[in-house]
Amino acid sequence: MFLDVDIVSQAHLHKNLLNLEGSNMSIIKKEIIQAFVNKLTLERNELKMALEETRGSTQSETKSSAGDKYETQREMMQMEINRMESQVSQLNDAISQWNSFDAINNTVNWGSLIEISIGGKIVHLIIGPSSGDIQLNKYTIKSISKDSPIGKAIWGQTAPAEFEFSGKTIKLISCS
Repeated sequence: MFLDVDIVSQAHLHKNLLNLEGSNMSIIKKEIIQAFVNKLTLERNELKMALEETRGSTQSETKSSAGDKYETQREMMQMEINRMESQVSQLNDAISQWNSFDAINNTVNWGSLIEISIGGKIVHLIIGPSSGDIQLNKYTIKSISKDSPIGKAIWGQTAPAEFEFSGKTIKLISCS
């Protein structure tokens, strides 16, 4: 699922572009981070609404129910509530992590926006909570965890660099 982030006017984008050294990529790191925060906030808010509906169903079911069949149904609904509460907590944690990223340097670490080349194909990544992809202008930015296989391989590398990953040569073109 892509979140199309076209919230900011083109004039604003051109004014605040972050030109990454050694790269033709012009992307605003803060806007990428904000796009992930917006995406996760939307998911969290939708989940909270569903959670409130489920809680309401549980309460109305309790008032009109009796017997083992209904107790089992009520317990299943409680398990669903617990699962949803856990997801809301995880989304809150991810949003907090995204909001904490602001340092810019050329060594891959938390919050690094990186451009790599895999077999000649350019890929844009950001290291943080794994939150899927976003589309910003003509770029797709994939969020990856530092604990993912590629995250582990690239963690601590300094741009520009070249390293092997899964039998392929990866070129770290830029990092901010």
